Order: sequence, then structure tokens, then C-alpha cells
Amino acid sequence: KTSPGVTWRFFKGNFPWIPQELNLSETDSGSVKKPSISLIGHQENGMLLFTGFINIPEDGAYTFSIRTGTAALLRMHDAAVIDAGYRYQPGTIRTGTIRLKAGYHPFRLYCLCPGQTKHTLEFLWSGPGIQTEPVPEKIFSHLSFDHYKKIAKQVIFWIP
Repeated sequence: KTSPGVTWRFFKGNFPWIPQELNLSETDSGSVKKPSISLIGHQENGMLLFTGFINIPEDGAYTFSIRTGTAALLRMHDAAVIDAGYRYQPGTIRTGTIRLKAGYHPFRLYCLCPGQTKHTLEFLWSGPGIQTEPVPEKIFSHLSFDHYKKIAKQVIFWIP
């Protein structure tokens, strides 16, 4: 069962690039209506990871855009759609296009946070019948934390 919005996790650290979160320990987490750094308000250096699903209204090519003050990375399924990391100029727009079927698609949006520096995130999209606009809150959903806990109890790791 999904809930409206997205989940976020914060990983404290000084990262020169976007790290893989698998090797990190989160220091904070929660959920918000949409990916937004200002809604979370962390004042430490680190990385924010937003996860959830985007409900695509119809089949077609969708272009996503990000403008941020530092590095960011957007993955849908496991495909890197936008890499605003290497040689990214803060405040510029990076875009990426992906073909999607109508329905729910998992995404991960990583953003480096420079601590005390005012940091912004602009997340836009366009697609069939959609002019470039901010990604609306109504298309985001996420699995509840209770669902993750239930899955975690069922996972068994085998190490040879």
C-alpha cells in the first residue's frame, strides 16, 4: 500500500560527489509531499535521498529537469535519467528524457546538501500533453515505513 508523497533519508558527511547510499548510515528520515530541500531544512553537510513512485499518466517520452545549488542525480528504475554531478554548474538546468508506460515508476533523487548554505531544488517535467512545469505533488507516492519494516523482517541474507 502506498501513501501520498515521498520518503527522504539524510546521510551526514562531506561528500565530493554523490555516494552510493548502501555503504552509509542515515542520520535522519521522514516523508514530505514532494522532493524539497526547504521542507526538510537540514543545516549539516550531507546527502538527501528522496525515494518513491511517480505515477505517469500516459505512455510516452517524459523529460525531467533539475536545477539545484549543488550536485544531484535522478534515477528511475535503475536508469540514470539526470546526472547533475560531474562538471555541473550550480543553478543551471540539467535534463534527461526517458520513455515510460502509464503507471507507477520507482525513482530515487539524490541531492548533496552544503550545510549552512541556502540550498534549493527545482524538479520539473514535461511529456505528452504536459508543458514544462514543476512535478506536481499529486503524482508522488511512497511505501509506508511500516511496509519497509515488514519487508525487512522477511528478508534473509545468505553469506557463503
